[in-house]
Amino acid sequence: MAALKLGAVAIGIDPNYPDATLAQVLEATAPKAIFIDDASTLDRMPAAIRTSFELAVAFRGDTEGGRAGVRSLRSMIESAPAGPYRSGSEPSPEDPAIVVFTSGTTGLPRPIAYSHRQVVLAVDEILAAFPDIGEGSRLLCWLPLANLFQRIINFCAVARGATSYVIADPREVMLHLPSASPHVFIGVPRFFEKVQAGIEDRLTARPVLTRTFVRWALALGRRRERGIGWWLAELFALRRLRAVFGKDARYLISGSAPMPQSLLEWFEAIGLPVLEAYGVSEDIVPVAMNRPGVRRPGTVGKPTPANEVRLGPDGEVLVRGEGVFNGYLGADSIQPDREGFWATGDLGEFTPDGFLRLRGRKSESFKTSGGHWIVAGNVETLLQQIPYVEHAVLAGSSEHALTAILNIDLARFRGNASASELSFDECTRIAVDAGDALAAVPRYSRPAALLVVTTAFSVAGGELTTNLKLRRALVIEKFNPQLARLRAAARTPDDAARPIVLAA
Repeated sequence: MAALKLGAVAIGIDPNYPDATLAQVLEATAPKAIFIDDASTLDRMPAAIRTSFELAVAFRGDTEGGRAGVRSLRSMIESAPAGPYRSGSEPSPEDPAIVVFTSGTTGLPRPIAYSHRQVVLAVDEILAAFPDIGEGSRLLCWLPLANLFQRIINFCAVARGATSYVIADPREVMLHLPSASPHVFIGVPRFFEKVQAGIEDRLTARPVLTRTFVRWALALGRRRERGIGWWLAELFALRRLRAVFGKDARYLISGSAPMPQSLLEWFEAIGLPVLEAYGVSEDIVPVAMNRPGVRRPGTVGKPTPANEVRLGPDGEVLVRGEGVFNGYLGADSIQPDREGFWATGDLGEFTPDGFLRLRGRKSESFKTSGGHWIVAGNVETLLQQIPYVEHAVLAGSSEHALTAILNIDLARFRGNASASELSFDECTRIAVDAGDALAAVPRYSRPAALLVVTTAFSVAGGELTTNLKLRRALVIEKFNPQLARLRAAARTPDDAARPIVLAA
């Protein structure tokens, strides 16, 4: 807020970036001042970058007399002159305010600058969609502050006078939810999947009678029946399931990627509707949002008024509006089509009443050597509904047989955290489960071979972006030697009753 008041540009850089990526984004933006959690963060940067800062401030610890050139936040506050600060000039609406980075799913994160006017536009559009957020509302900030949506939501809280609780360590968010008790919780599908899986795992350890009652309560919740049975289910089961988000949660907001239908139905059953939203780094205003009273589960909602959205001939989502970026920093300006629409790279379709449904990334659709078009996201979503599958990646463009990488949670698969290699019987079980999950899709869409990876994908490992999106191309490249072995051994999908399995 101080930087914006000065007319300086606030750049959000995620500390979870690998060192090489951190160096590249700093080189791309060349900041004059840097504010870091701990002075040791500087050790991750090349010497040329460390010496380029005119000011370096560490939030934690007293660094005075320690690391040369680094000031502590405490010393800055103590040495500040008395009285209110008055700037000589105010920034104009068209001046750049913030720089954000793309998620990096298809390569390195790319920097984008947005103006003060665009920031205010995004805040106004979101608050218009959620009029129930007010002075008494509580929100939880746990996504990285470098995340565009989280930063704008924080501005929204300031604009309405809502309270934001900031979680220092995202891994502890579940510990703080009951005490913070937010009215609205914003997350990503992977997080909500983890919450459901955790509840289901705890439920399996309860007595049979308890498990049976909760299953019955969830069934009533899905049917939305109201009566004495539902009230019993609500009193003794459903409200207790909702309590993991605190006692005041009204609804959940999910973005970053489509949420599986089964997961949407599960949260709907416990009484916490999930409002899916759709945004891209290249548009500071969400492209489309479900909102209270105007929602359609399984879609990302209706386009926000600031955006004009239409579909290209191939179904690609095109957007035009004042929130759309003007180009990446240090690169040529973007080239929209002749009518000014920017191509998002996402495929979609509209329902008859105007809700947008996404069908996957255009870059993730490919044609097999047999001439069949495959939408990888559709197959991957089905595979990820297997309870122990964390991530699924379909590969095989122009190949005689499709292959898939399954990243599994070994503890959920076995019921323990044993690190031993997968046995033949376990591989057979995975093949059967995958075949069952894909039973409804055409044979040519099913992988003939599976590569099972038991080491968790992570941001540090490079498989996930900082907002937990899967970096498909990198994952495929990383495991390409094993995939090549599988392709050599795989039969064609038409001949395979179930896929062959190789454990990485």
